[in-house]
Amino acid sequence: MKKHLKTAILFVLITIMLFSSFSCKEKDNRVTVDKTLADILMEEAQVITDFIRDEGFIYGDARINPAFNWEFLDKEKAINPSEKIVSCDRLVDWILYRAGFTDQVYNQGMTVWTLGPWCEDHNFEKIENPEELQAGDVVFVNPDANYRPAHVFMCASSIDENGRYLRYDAGSNERLQCKKGTEAVAGQQPFLEPIGNFMYAYRPNDSTLDKNYKDGTGSVSSSAVDISIEIKKGTPTIDGKIEKDEYKSHYTMDKSNCNAWEGIVGSNKTEIYFAWDSKGLYYAAEIFDATPDYEVTSKAWVGSDCLQLALNPGKLIDKSEGIFFTFGATRYDEVVAYRHNYDEKLVSDMVTGKASGHVSGNESYIIEVLIPWDLFKLDVKSGNKINTTSFEPKNGAEISLLPCVINCKDGGATLEAAYKFKGTSFTVSQFVPGKLVD
Repeated sequence: MKKHLKTAILFVLITIMLFSSFSCKEKDNRVTVDKTLADILMEEAQVITDFIRDEGFIYGDARINPAFNWEFLDKEKAINPSEKIVSCDRLVDWILYRAGFTDQVYNQGMTVWTLGPWCEDHNFEKIENPEELQAGDVVFVNPDANYRPAHVFMCASSIDENGRYLRYDAGSNERLQCKKGTEAVAGQQPFLEPIGNFMYAYRPNDSTLDKNYKDGTGSVSSSAVDISIEIKKGTPTIDGKIEKDEYKSHYTMDKSNCNAWEGIVGSNKTEIYFAWDSKGLYYAAEIFDATPDYEVTSKAWVGSDCLQLALNPGKLIDKSEGIFFTFGATRYDEVVAYRHNYDEKLVSDMVTGKASGHVSGNESYIIEVLIPWDLFKLDVKSGNKINTTSFEPKNGAEISLLPCVINCKDGGATLEAAYKFKGTSFTVSQFVPGKLVD
């Protein structure tokens, strides 16, 4: 009897297993299963650590957030392909970015001191017991005299019987080249080792995720840009003044609808304006800053207070940043215009611009520019060919945008705010949708 009972139970279990295997979702004749956020983080961590090892990255203070500089690991689209620099904090930033957390600092990236507050702002769960760590947790160690972390890495496993964890770590040149620590697989990350001087960790969740990945509970969420820009046709006068009804497209940027990608928005506020005609795109802003930092002449690049704009005209750009401009004022009410990519250079001689200057006691100043359509031409590489594409300005044409404002204080010595609309990022897929209308 017992033998028959065991046989029956075994038959039921096999039936359940077979049924379960056929009930998985199928796509293109392949059996697939949903991935958790931790799964995605581990996949991206492996891709990136393999990439930085194979490409010969060195340890250091990156000038630009590597997640932006090497987005999609596409060397053709890197801001500067020679900048193969990464560090412990920038590796974690990079992994999080590729997993979908794209609301990050453009310059340099979140450093080890600012990464913790960034995790808090993104509602990551704080973990204070190292024995509770699991794959995907951002781990902070080595407190200094002020109890600030000196090192950070991404955990890749729970604790084993010997008190060790797998980790993805870019804390030194030896680690970048997989020559330090006990490696799980020879010649590649993750490393298998204990955690010393543990402080705390943060566990990512998808509450502020920019892609539709599933978290451990199976719920799905995504962030979206909750603003769109309608650029109405018109021909404003570029004189550093914004007259009543001169622009019919007007939007406010402040802490109610903006996030800081550096500093804090606080009481900062900017009124932005758009128009278009056959000559080009008009862009103007009244920036509420009583102490703007100017350059002396229009011959030098403005590296402090400025107005910025990234564009994706006609959705011609895919999987990269858009055409990125910065506009700064001189003490003589001139505007310095700089295009960061697609033939990176000063374009002040092509852009018509005027600033309002600053009068003592005034709470704001104005920058007003006309960007000619010629600057919207793109050289797009396809195989061994370079094709030049241009945007056709007409009623109904789509042109997504990323307006940004940088406001420094103490004569440009420190940053008060660098901000953009909530839900936007420096990749074209997270730009504000816009449209040209008559």
